Amino acid sequence: MTHNKQFLVAQIGARMHYAVPEILVRAGALASCHTDIINRESGFDPVKMLLGGNASGTRFEGRKVSDALREKIVEHRFYALSILARRKMARTERQRQAVFYDAARFFGRSIPDSAFEGISSVFGFTTASVEVFEKAKARGQECFLEQYIAAQPARDRLLAEERAAFPEWEIGGDHEFLGNTGLHERIVAEWGQADRIICPSDYVRDTLIASGVPSDKLRIVPYGVKLPPMPAPETNDAAADRPLRILYVGSVELRKGIHYLAEAMGKLSPGTAEARIVGPVRLSEEGTARLKASGADVVGQVPRAKVREQFEWADVFVLPSLVEGSATVTYEALALGKPVICTPNTGSVVIDGETGRLVPIRNADAIAGAIDALAADRQELARLSANALAQREMVSVETYQENLLKTLMEPVDRPVEVA
Repeated sequence: MTHNKQFLVAQIGARMHYAVPEILVRAGALASCHTDIINRESGFDPVKMLLGGNASGTRFEGRKVSDALREKIVEHRFYALSILARRKMARTERQRQAVFYDAARFFGRSIPDSAFEGISSVFGFTTASVEVFEKAKARGQECFLEQYIAAQPARDRLLAEERAAFPEWEIGGDHEFLGNTGLHERIVAEWGQADRIICPSDYVRDTLIASGVPSDKLRIVPYGVKLPPMPAPETNDAAADRPLRILYVGSVELRKGIHYLAEAMGKLSPGTAEARIVGPVRLSEEGTARLKASGADVVGQVPRAKVREQFEWADVFVLPSLVEGSATVTYEALALGKPVICTPNTGSVVIDGETGRLVPIRNADAIAGAIDALAADRQELARLSANALAQREMVSVETYQENLLKTLMEPVDRPVEVA
């Protein structure tokens, strides 16, 4: 189906494997997508050679797009490489925010005025849209903003509090609230410029409203994932004669609440559950030691292709995040029939008591209680698993595409200007 609107998408990074421009190009509604760099999969790529085999190089390998989107992509490679060099030198949170601030401004300014000709709408992402929206507004074009994580002031405050309370768990984290930095001012400006703000979860919406954003600007559009093949029936059966298998997948850091999961595991009776922690470890040596002391198996980062094996091992997925937008790893768990224990701040689509359990943030007792209850009642575990599988279309990329296009194509009401 071809839509009347034509979009310019301005996007730094791959953001969910370029989901928004991919959806728009399939709908015939994408005029162009401006980004930093993509992997064009050519035989020789100087960017690939420069990044080498480190983590940045690995991420670059994953920046692949469809043939249809590749034709609409405009790369800003010189910008990308200059920012990459500055990011490597940043050591503190304040330094990183300064780099992000400059990166966002330079990116918007690098998009030429000619790119805005013949379009109706612009889609941008939080922190990187002020200059893009200014150019669009001057031409009377609609501005859509994706707020993919909680409002920055709320996020910074939570993290500063957590790092101050648990200074031994991480290295290099700032313990003070950064306040209204230049980056925060940009974000507030974007909220004012945007005609619509797309939020992936109720949690994100609520943080925006608390920050003074009018609720009528906000639309909730949960994300989606490519549904894997249905799991074999035996993978949904949790043997009652062994400990409950708990899986955590994500960055291993305070923001994700890993320390509360460690504390919760220490509260369980021996033999109740075993935990496997998968993802890049961003803890201090002491923090890592404390996590291992809880009995958790700290696997570290695994190739993306091997993540399903981790889900197949598990009975339950746990993510006690303090701040997210909408963690797609919880969608992946539900699509494989794994009940999820998470916080409201995870921004998941988990339905409490139906496909998992919602627990308060910063509450190891609640996490332990939820784990203990499912370990003791394997029929309840099976019920939650069956519900997750029965509703897995809700977490599909097709459902996300349908909901996003419906939101983007609806008329945008603007206030009437009085002369």
